[in-house]
Amino acid sequence: MKNFFRKRPMDETKKIVLFDLDGTLVDSFDSVLSAIKESMQSLNIPIPQEIYKEYEVSNLLYIAERHLPQNVTKAKFKNEYDAILSNAPLNGVKPNSNAIFITEYLKSLGYTLSVLTNKRQSVATTICNSLYPLNTFESIIGRSSPNPIKPYPKVIDELKANNIQLSQIRCLIGDSKEDLLTAELLGIDFYDIKFSSQNIIHAIVSQKDFVEIEMTKG
Repeated sequence: MKNFFRKRPMDETKKIVLFDLDGTLVDSFDSVLSAIKESMQSLNIPIPQEIYKEYEVSNLLYIAERHLPQNVTKAKFKNEYDAILSNAPLNGVKPNSNAIFITEYLKSLGYTLSVLTNKRQSVATTICNSLYPLNTFESIIGRSSPNPIKPYPKVIDELKANNIQLSQIRCLIGDSKEDLLTAELLGIDFYDIKFSSQNIIHAIVSQKDFVEIEMTKG
């Protein structure tokens, strides 16, 4: 299936590409699900059956948080979850081959790549620097508290704090609604990692205002 995708006019000064982490740069579904289950068990919270029916990694935490009892705050649960991931950040995590090709190609064209994720900063840094070549990413921006940074206005402050000029950001590549909303907040294009890698690259570098996007994986 092919669609014509409307994108913002090409601007050669916009050379920064943002990447989401979970579900985009890496396949971390098993890792996230395991950490959520272990966190809930540690806090004596029944694991909801709904979580076993979910296939999108970005939705797993939202499901877990909806089922927290009144005596467990989101912050307490998230701190437990972060601690478990920190102990074994690479367990059940593998790089996304589609993203590997895209990052390598964009780097060869002189684009600056940065990571923008709701994962804990330290965990995100370990994953990126372990599964991708060092210096692939100029910045790895994750949260420093239990509160997510995407898709909220605070993401702008986080980008500025990492010396990323908003006017130079070309697009965000992700896999979820929160990534789409973040791109809209920043006024940049959004590309779903489920698009073919060749079409994502074509959409980023094309001079045309309309590009043909193939809605297939790989």
